[in-house]
Amino acid sequence: MQRWIRDDLTRSSVYGKANFLVAMGIFNYIETLGSLYTGKGRGAEKNNFEKAFKELFPNKYTKVYEDIENLTRYTENNKPKGGVYDCLRCGMTHEYLIKNYDKVKKGRKIRFTIYGVDNEAQFAMNINTRDCGIEILEIEKDFFHLRIYNPRFILDLYSAFDNLKQKILTDKQVKSNFLKRAKEISLHLLYKDV
Repeated sequence: MQRWIRDDLTRSSVYGKANFLVAMGIFNYIETLGSLYTGKGRGAEKNNFEKAFKELFPNKYTKVYEDIENLTRYTENNKPKGGVYDCLRCGMTHEYLIKNYDKVKKGRKIRFTIYGVDNEAQFAMNINTRDCGIEILEIEKDFFHLRIYNPRFILDLYSAFDNLKQKILTDKQVKSNFLKRAKEISLHLLYKDV
């Protein structure tokens, strides 16, 4: 699963130039990865996404997650709204844009760019020149630019899968969670002929 996800995302990025779809796919795979880690399915999507981001991805993603969370989290009618999961995963999947919170945060604007590549050399260069697949920069007061670097993000997703596999081998609870969730989603059926 890890290999075909990486290969599909890489081919779609380099040859298909499907920058938005690749980024959207990565955010959806993060949620799936988190469900394999926590063992939880429906109703735990946001928690799964956060756990994968903070506990399976390289450490630099925790800071980016917290920065985006602080920019996008708000309260409406005494209920928390927004946040990274809503902004990125739900925004891209359901609205085909990151959710922007201009009105909620009273003038705070977030724009985004998804950086793709034109060939394999640029793919490798992106990986070698970026240390994180996502960054958020304040361009001027209350104007932020969210940058998604697909090649680096793909590599770090692959690394997150490796971290899950290592935890499955060393942590009985994670192994139990994985087996429970794999059974629920019939993951074993993908490999029944192997």
